[in-house]
Amino acid sequence: MIVLILHMLLNEFRNHFTSSLTDHYPKSEIIAFYRRLTDFYFQWPPTFSVLNPEYQLNEEELMKLSLALDKLKKFRPLQYIINESYFYGRSFYVNEQVLIPRPETEELVKWVLSDFKDVKDHRNVLELGTGSGCIAISWAKEQSKFCIEALDVSETALDIAKKNASHHHAEIDFIQQDLTTIEV
Repeated sequence: MIVLILHMLLNEFRNHFTSSLTDHYPKSEIIAFYRRLTDFYFQWPPTFSVLNPEYQLNEEELMKLSLALDKLKKFRPLQYIINESYFYGRSFYVNEQVLIPRPETEELVKWVLSDFKDVKDHRNVLELGTGSGCIAISWAKEQSKFCIEALDVSETALDIAKKNASHHHAEIDFIQQDLTTIEV
């Protein structure tokens, strides 16, 4: 039997959301998921749910949150649900065709930028396996002396990286190439 719920109070949904994920995630992560989803979908501040527990979710709001909840219960990463991930202070489009940027990778970006902070001449930089383009784009935005090329075997990944580069107004040359086919 399919039950279709068209309206629900925000407090009721938040309780349902939390209880549905309790066996899957720590409570702090569930709260973070909920806040991120309501911010992403509706631009609600974190206090909105607390200050408006009697808010009546409309059909569209309920549908978006319910679909996201179902995906979270299947352990789909939040970044893939909302198609967004933050890296080095910037928002990047992501989907299952690229890896989700990792905080540890930000350390690599920071390290390279630190090592080349006083560079006077232009430097050619090649990123292999660019994926979403987050590393190349961050370098391009933070170091004007870098002339960056970004390579990936996947045309789909390159399309995502180009989309992100365009969004951030980063000049990068993208190359589609399979490294295993390059003869030395």
